[in-house]
Amino acid sequence: MNASTAPKTDARTVAKAVIIGLFVLMQVVLVFLVRYDTLDMDIRPNNHPSPDFYGPIDIGETFVATGANIGRIDLLMGTHDYKVSYPVRFELYEIGASRTLAAASETGASALRNNFYNTFRFPTVRKTRGKKFLFRLLAPEATAANGMAVWMNTEDIYPDGMMMYNGAFGRNDLTFRVYSLRTVASELGRITAKNPGILSSPGLFVLVVLLLEAALIWTLGTLVDRIFNRQEPHV
Repeated sequence: MNASTAPKTDARTVAKAVIIGLFVLMQVVLVFLVRYDTLDMDIRPNNHPSPDFYGPIDIGETFVATGANIGRIDLLMGTHDYKVSYPVRFELYEIGASRTLAAASETGASALRNNFYNTFRFPTVRKTRGKKFLFRLLAPEATAANGMAVWMNTEDIYPDGMMMYNGAFGRNDLTFRVYSLRTVASELGRITAKNPGILSSPGLFVLVVLLLEAALIWTLGTLVDRIFNRQEPHV
């Protein structure tokens, strides 16, 4: 009797170990390894569309990065609902002793939505916190008849930056958002800091998460036991 039940017990133990191990590994990857878009800056509100950019005319804004690994900037666009297919180029420059191209990407104008935030992704630029940057948009194939705009504010709502249009800087500011790529673990302090009192403690947050993980692991083990119990013949 012991010999007949031993293989089933071994299979059950192996199944538990594999399922729980994969679950724990997945949690580690999602929390400590995978990087997510995290909002650093949100410059708004808008109150006026910018002049259109097209051909040799560019548009952009300077800003000081508050995040460490910039990989995305969203711009509130005014496309005038034009049905166009020309490419729109996004460029990000680091401003120091000179202006250095840090990253660039390109998207089709047909993918941009009117009066919505549109996402411009680019290869992650690391160690950006505290550095000054300039982003700009260009549409060399566009004309004065089908150029696009970016929503802006006619007041100086962002003192650390300036809007640029056709290479010239002014006191206005574009409406934009800047995102960094971060792991959940690296954001733990900022996530809990928004809570009042003891709820702002990262240690308490970790304890609650560990208790939840333990409950989920127990649930997985119980489900494996039920599956194997159903497969065992009843005498």
